[in-house]
Amino acid sequence: AVAGAVAVAVAGAGAVAGAVAGAGAVAGAFAVAGAFAVAVAVAIEYFDNRNRQAMARWLLTLLLPLVLVAATILLPWSEINEPGRALFIFFGLFPLLNAIFDFASYAITLSLLRLGLRGRFGFLLGFVDLLIACLLFLLLGASLTIILSGLNQLADTPIFDMGALFAGVRETPSDYWWLYLMLFSTLLPTALHLLTALFATQALLPLRLRMWLHGKVKTSPDDVLHASLTPFGIGLLWSLPFIAVAAAVWAIWHYWIGAWGIAALWWYYGQMFALAQSAGAF
Repeated sequence: AVAGAVAVAVAGAGAVAGAVAGAGAVAGAFAVAGAFAVAVAVAIEYFDNRNRQAMARWLLTLLLPLVLVAATILLPWSEINEPGRALFIFFGLFPLLNAIFDFASYAITLSLLRLGLRGRFGFLLGFVDLLIACLLFLLLGASLTIILSGLNQLADTPIFDMGALFAGVRETPSDYWWLYLMLFSTLLPTALHLLTALFATQALLPLRLRMWLHGKVKTSPDDVLHASLTPFGIGLLWSLPFIAVAAAVWAIWHYWIGAWGIAALWWYYGQMFALAQSAGAF
């Protein structure tokens, strides 16, 4: 309980203290965080001792968003420089929001993996997972836009310049790799699932071919030719699905939907820009 409370307190205090200019303010922020950690630890211990662990975990989970909202309202943002504001956003908001969607992506991937183990066409669930992950990616971008806009509204002065962010993405997209990396992190569990699904497609090849290779593996210790060629056959069997899918994706993107895909991303950019405007971000 104490470790969890301290983790939450230090995370919140780190974001707040990093934003506040001046050693005295930083020391004060960590002093408040220490008292906050003790209070949280006592509350969690209270619920744990009464066998209400779910309540204790919910309390721990909801604390950091409350800290961020309170800091947004109470801190004098007009007196805090741009690097300090950036630290508050990148160490306070981004990891928390990203973790929610990463957790959802992981949970969905794990559920579909388990479901795929019980069915004949488990590889299809890999592509279902990819579609869901893409939807989560779009929702993460929208949530980030809305929450940043909301924080700007709560603060006495805008914390994060949303207009500059959108202008920068349009003018020099390559400079914002950190933003794409954060958004696309929700696809990492899905990418691993997709690799597993592609590996499983070898089961669609004729059973006779797979059993023939299996027989060659069993006889290879006594046959030099089989011992030399069988590993290449097994490697081809395992890598063929990846080669085929990679070639198909490249061909489809290059000759069919490449331009549409880029246009779709810019359409999504326009929707996020309109969403930020309607939320009063700039």
